[in-house]
Amino acid sequence: MLKKYNWFILLLFISGGLSFVTAQNNFENPLPHDMDNMHEFNGDHPRGDRFEHGKGGEFRNKKITAKLEKRIHEALETHFPTLAVKAIKLKKTHPRIYKKLLHKLRRHIRKSKEPKEEKKELISMIFEESDIDILILKFKTTDKKDEKAKLKIIIRDKLSAGFDKRENIQKKVIERIEKNIEKKKKAHQERIRDKEELINKHLIELLN
Repeated sequence: MLKKYNWFILLLFISGGLSFVTAQNNFENPLPHDMDNMHEFNGDHPRGDRFEHGKGGEFRNKKITAKLEKRIHEALETHFPTLAVKAIKLKKTHPRIYKKLLHKLRRHIRKSKEPKEEKKELISMIFEESDIDILILKFKTTDKKDEKAKLKIIIRDKLSAGFDKRENIQKKVIERIEKNIEKKKKAHQERIRDKEELINKHLIELLN
């Protein structure tokens, strides 16, 4: 497939721009690497784990510190006030699921700048996963067969809805990447066409 594209496509693959194709269906990493590189949250990123440039070390640590937890809540209160309330409630009612939620949010959320639509969808999806975790807990702790059957149906429906949302996000990212590839291909072709002019211009700059 790479033979159809120019050398810059290979660089795109190496940089991880298309790493979304390896995402598993467990919703742990619903956002592709390409999308996570956007700067709407000052650089935080599923594989960067930073709230601010230059302070990445603290936020790359797997441990959820009190400071990190506070920063996450500040970000939620700024951009997702309803979800911020939900997170506080979850901390009281289901502390283990809350901790799992924080570990997911720490990779995706920042306080400054309004997040893009895909990022908003992702944050909402992460909270929906916590709802599923609660349902799974209920399923595992109840002995009533009828209730288990009902919960199983509900969980499956929610998983299906989450799957569709995640794939929709990835579709948007793929479309954006394809558009960017076309622009790069055009720029590359123009440079090849203007080779002599560009070389002569660069030569003059070097010799002056």
